[in-house]
Amino acid sequence: MRTLPKGSLYGVRNLLLATAGVSLLTSVALFGLLTPRLRAQAPAGQTSGSNGDRPTFDAVSVKTNKSAGAGVQSLRMQPGGRLVATNIRLTTLIYAAYQVRYQQRVGGPDWIDNERFDIEAHAEGDPAPDQMRLMEQSLLSDRFGFQAHRETRQLPIYALVISNAGRLPRADGTKCATPSTGQAPSSPGSGAGSPLPVCGTFALSGPATKESFHATGRSVTVGALVGFFINFVDRIVVDQTNLSGTYDVDIEFTPPPLVGMQSNPNSSAPEPPPSLFTAVQELGLKLESKSGPVDVLVIDHVERPTEN
Repeated sequence: MRTLPKGSLYGVRNLLLATAGVSLLTSVALFGLLTPRLRAQAPAGQTSGSNGDRPTFDAVSVKTNKSAGAGVQSLRMQPGGRLVATNIRLTTLIYAAYQVRYQQRVGGPDWIDNERFDIEAHAEGDPAPDQMRLMEQSLLSDRFGFQAHRETRQLPIYALVISNAGRLPRADGTKCATPSTGQAPSSPGSGAGSPLPVCGTFALSGPATKESFHATGRSVTVGALVGFFINFVDRIVVDQTNLSGTYDVDIEFTPPPLVGMQSNPNSSAPEPPPSLFTAVQELGLKLESKSGPVDVLVIDHVERPTEN
């Protein structure tokens, strides 16, 4: 059975299991469900470590979180140049600062996946998100001695391809609301009168059983669908469907097990939904195992911080 590395974005499942009995709904933006960038965006071998001309925060506080991993991770960029991170793994900040996914990371010690930190930082003015990410890179360099470089490597990937043309339902535009209406996504099957999901987003509700999810996408592109799938597999997913336009998608699936999780052979629970790989085929698509060029971030050095 597939397992996923520690510190992956598969922590989405932890968040849902921690809120059992409550529908957690999220959009493409919240999970960072962006189509992955597969080729290097800086010259191969370029090192990210010294700040150079990168902007920096004016004040930074870093503390070890002593809660032994209990509670939900939170990383927020707030107005007024504030960064507030609570109970986060260092990998969470690295992925946010360098705009990579866990499948694109190479190297690094185990503690960056396991130890948690509370971080607060402040910059003057109201920097744009791209500037804030550069400040996060400076914070990693200053406080954690972080150094890394980008490379393009040939790695295993999943290619999303068409297996049955015409099964993926085209969006009709009547099942979602525009963001300007201010209507929040609602859980699938929540009944008449419920707010419509926002166009272009996914609503993830679950666990549908204790181990499965139901995802609803309204007027979403195939690129957004790819970005959603990446959160539940151990490789980068590449769109090779050549499909354009937008689609309405409903999919229920059982994700791969967490590292170290054991199934209960005596469980009397009903038969769970199919794996993601099987559920995708119900949409007329398929995840094929291939290899391809992937932009990776190679961690050269990182050290535990000196606290404030």
